[in-house]
Amino acid sequence: MQSQYARTRGQSNIGPSERILCVKKNDNGYCGRRGAASLFRLLYGSRSALKTLSCGELSKWTTAADAKRSTTLSCTGDLVKLLDQVRRAQVSRMLDIGCGYGGLTRFLAEFFSAGEFHGIDIDPDIQEEARSKGLTVHILNAETEPLPFPKGYFDLITCLGVLENMVSVDNILKETNRVLRDRGLCLFSMCNLGSWLNRLVLLLGYQPRDIEISSRISVGTHPAYSRAGGGITPTGHLHTVTTLAFRQLMEFYGFKQLALGAMRPEFDGTRVSAAFRIVDHVLSKRPSLGRRFLYLGTKSSET
Repeated sequence: MQSQYARTRGQSNIGPSERILCVKKNDNGYCGRRGAASLFRLLYGSRSALKTLSCGELSKWTTAADAKRSTTLSCTGDLVKLLDQVRRAQVSRMLDIGCGYGGLTRFLAEFFSAGEFHGIDIDPDIQEEARSKGLTVHILNAETEPLPFPKGYFDLITCLGVLENMVSVDNILKETNRVLRDRGLCLFSMCNLGSWLNRLVLLLGYQPRDIEISSRISVGTHPAYSRAGGGITPTGHLHTVTTLAFRQLMEFYGFKQLALGAMRPEFDGTRVSAAFRIVDHVLSKRPSLGRRFLYLGTKSSET
């Protein structure tokens, strides 16, 4: 089954006019004071995040290709809120596994002032655009192949929205431990099997959207997903985990949890009711109930 992060092909030549983050996949642009505020709310989730970020910091590097491929870009505020806890960490070398077109990778590299940043992806079509953003790109299958770096080379390794597309995560976690220095940082994000939404749809007898049994059709999901832009097309999500299971898995591979956060990604091109947003906002205060989760950890031992 083809992984989700290997599907999208974007423009290779990036001019200043193309460095615009088109998160909403429609013809409506963001312009003027009201449009900028809408973009900020969509990206950062709250006004407090504006103290940390500016629209230009992110849109400087992200393109429509990044936005189409990266769910994380629609909830950057949740990401930054978590990373603020380690903003002063010494990060000279950074690796992003599943870097895609490189916009988010470059943003994180600047967030931590990393001087050397690498990206790994399985899709060769991303190379030109990612390299134009300054990434050193390596094309390989991280699910099965060793990472082409020496032991303890990186200070920070990120892997956002990739693990749920893999049949097995053992190789990637083992290799992450090997190439990350002692006390180095790792950041992962995944769909949350134990989210409040998955618990609700299971109670109603439906299949969680994040677990697919076919590469051709999405079956058993609630009809609301079709109305919410999910349709019946599989996204490549083979499995996912609860936050408890992921923490235990990371402990097995020599990592210690520093922080856990919830993510509230936007639904693609849809209008979600105010009641849903309120419930999502309140329940996501507990990361174990968020629709997606962010795991921030540190290497505590060798495997």
